[in-house]
Amino acid sequence: MRIFLFPGIGEISPIFLNPIKTSLFFSHGVTTLKYNSKETFRTTLINLYSTIKSELNDTTQCIFIGHSFGGLLALTLSIYFNVKKLICINTPINNLIFKNLSDYFKTYIDNQIPLIKEMSNIQTYIKTVIVKKINFPIFILYSYIPSLNSDTLISIDKFKLNEYQNITYKSFILTTHTLSLLDPRIIYYIYTICKD
Repeated sequence: MRIFLFPGIGEISPIFLNPIKTSLFFSHGVTTLKYNSKETFRTTLINLYSTIKSELNDTTQCIFIGHSFGGLLALTLSIYFNVKKLICINTPINNLIFKNLSDYFKTYIDNQIPLIKEMSNIQTYIKTVIVKKINFPIFILYSYIPSLNSDTLISIDKFKLNEYQNITYKSFILTTHTLSLLDPRIIYYIYTICKD
């Protein structure tokens, strides 16, 4: 069993994934993937596909774990590999969640990062093509500071994908988008998903 970690956009996300990587290291081979957010979505997928393919044979099962935008990459690539489980942490699957993170992404939008400019098309592709082809469990984890706004956004996001029976939602309160990767509750929850 191999585990692949897909960080979010920005240099800090791979570093914040280290506690999750450490918790899984002794029971699985774990690889943190790298990509350049200045490339197009297509180029990024091709590069990541090649990297993952080079580490697997045709029968090797794997688990994909993606944080933020990395979750969109993990979802898209999952249908091309023998994925046993997929975990998305604070992934903007729908535009409403993305808008809730608009301040977080503002720097990248202002800098005309191609991956962010393509966000809407990527979300539509995942919801209309990818999710329908998935036949393994997906775990979608959200973390947030409780407010009417965040609770409503998460409820709407869950409603939009509730037709898919293989999706499990889990919410963690009192932690933020990036700091969630350091939250012991989330690290342990991911560990329990991966060890089964």
